[in-house]
Amino acid sequence: MLTYPFLFSLLSLCGCPKRSNPPPFIHGHRISGLGPENSLDTLPYAIRDKYLGIEVDIGLTKDLIPVLHHDPWVSKKDCTHTDETPIKKRHLIRDYDFATLQELFRCGQTEQSIGTPIPSLADLLQELSTHPDVILNLDIK
Repeated sequence: MLTYPFLFSLLSLCGCPKRSNPPPFIHGHRISGLGPENSLDTLPYAIRDKYLGIEVDIGLTKDLIPVLHHDPWVSKKDCTHTDETPIKKRHLIRDYDFATLQELFRCGQTEQSIGTPIPSLADLLQELSTHPDVILNLDIK
C-alpha cells in the first residue's frame, strides 16, 4: 500500500518540470467593483482596467427576460422606486415583466445620480459587442 510520504518522495524524484506562474487572471465580480453591482455604469472601468473577464448575476423576469441583479428580488438597499421612495417590501423580479420592472425601480443611486433601470442581459451583450475578448461568467439565480 502506498503512503502519502512515499508518493511525495516518488514525485520529488521524478523530476517533474516546473511551470512558470502565469499572471493573475483579473475577473470583475459583478462587473468591476467600482460602482453599483451588476450595473452597466461600471463596465467602462472593467474595460479600462483590462479585466480578462466579468461576472454578473442573472435573474429572470415574468416574461423570461434575463436581467442583471444579484438577488431574486429588487434590493431594498441598492434600489428605490422610480419616484425615489424607499422600497419597503420584497419585490420578486420574477413577478414583473421587464417593461414594468424598468418603469418601477432604479438601482445604483449615488449622490450624483438617481440610479438606472435594472439592465437586461441583452443590454450587457450589446455593450460587450465591441469587446469580444472579455470573458463573460453568468451566475444564474
